[in-house]
Amino acid sequence: MKKLLILPFMAVLLASCGGDPTPPPSTVGVWDGTFTVNGRTSPPLIFTFKQSNTPNAGDFSGTAAVENDPEGSEFSGNALQGTLVSYDAGESLNCQGTFTNFAQYQGACVLTSGQDKLNASLVLKKR
Repeated sequence: MKKLLILPFMAVLLASCGGDPTPPPSTVGVWDGTFTVNGRTSPPLIFTFKQSNTPNAGDFSGTAAVENDPEGSEFSGNALQGTLVSYDAGESLNCQGTFTNFAQYQGACVLTSGQDKLNASLVLKKR
């Protein structure tokens, strides 16, 4: 009799284990940010991200620009891995950090221009 009572519970438990995995939280939206290089902080930056989740879960892309400046750089990254990268006219930015509750990002970055490399930090907050 005890076995009969356990079987329906096990069936419900097993059914809840199947199906598609839950999609990662979203980075979609507008983020405010600043870079700090050698103790100097950048003017306010505006990042706009679109989440694609392809080819990997957490993948996103977007643009970043200085506030009130229409020119911007394209970015891509992965929210689950904490990566953020940009390549623009011989310059590159490669950041590794953490998204906290998908409302804030803090990353350590390397800015590369030709032979020059600078360490920087990037802080983003979702609006």
